[in-house]
Amino acid sequence: MVFLIVSNWSENFGDSQAHLKQSFLTAWDTIRSDTKVLLLGIIQSLFEGSMYVFVLEWTPALTIDSSADKEDASNPPIPHGYIFAAYMVAVMIGANLFKILSKYQDCEKFMRGVLLISAVSLTTPFLFPKNQMLIFLAFILFEICVGVFWPSMGTMRGRYVPESARSTLMNFFRIPLNLIVVVILSKDLQLSLIFQFCVGFLFIAAACQFLLNKLIEQKQETKVSLEGN
Repeated sequence: MVFLIVSNWSENFGDSQAHLKQSFLTAWDTIRSDTKVLLLGIIQSLFEGSMYVFVLEWTPALTIDSSADKEDASNPPIPHGYIFAAYMVAVMIGANLFKILSKYQDCEKFMRGVLLISAVSLTTPFLFPKNQMLIFLAFILFEICVGVFWPSMGTMRGRYVPESARSTLMNFFRIPLNLIVVVILSKDLQLSLIFQFCVGFLFIAAACQFLLNKLIEQKQETKVSLEGN
């Protein structure tokens, strides 16, 4: 199979004629001229930044007793494999939930609630630091939100981000995304403070989603009124 792929599939290098500087200038002009693109970029950076921090911090958040010992049946370590598998199932549930929600509402609308729920779910490590089961269930809920987020963000990017500058625009917003992760994790902050930052980022992302939905509704109302005249 590998031999067939290597011998028959050519590498996709994208547009080899594209000028790098011009691509970045076009992307920058798009961000400046279209508020919807800017809001989408902010939402993506804040949510994914929080998600990547969560990926690195869920283990210590669930490890209530740092002295856990696999040899001690009364104080065993957390079952990382089972927990990770549960997370993956939760993401799959979220992806299927997106299909159901999309039948009744546009993703611009229901993502407001999804982002708010994701923010609330990450409050448990600092509001209930000793309640391991509650934290785990909240993390499952967060992973369901992650499952809804990916297809929703892809749908909104397809609607509002020009295809000619889409990849460059996404690279623009990976800069703050990576800064969020690197800065938070490099400061050796307390676990509760790390999750407080994540919750703050997610609430800001939710506010941006509310604003994005409002802009879209205003545009639709304007379109309807013009057609009526």
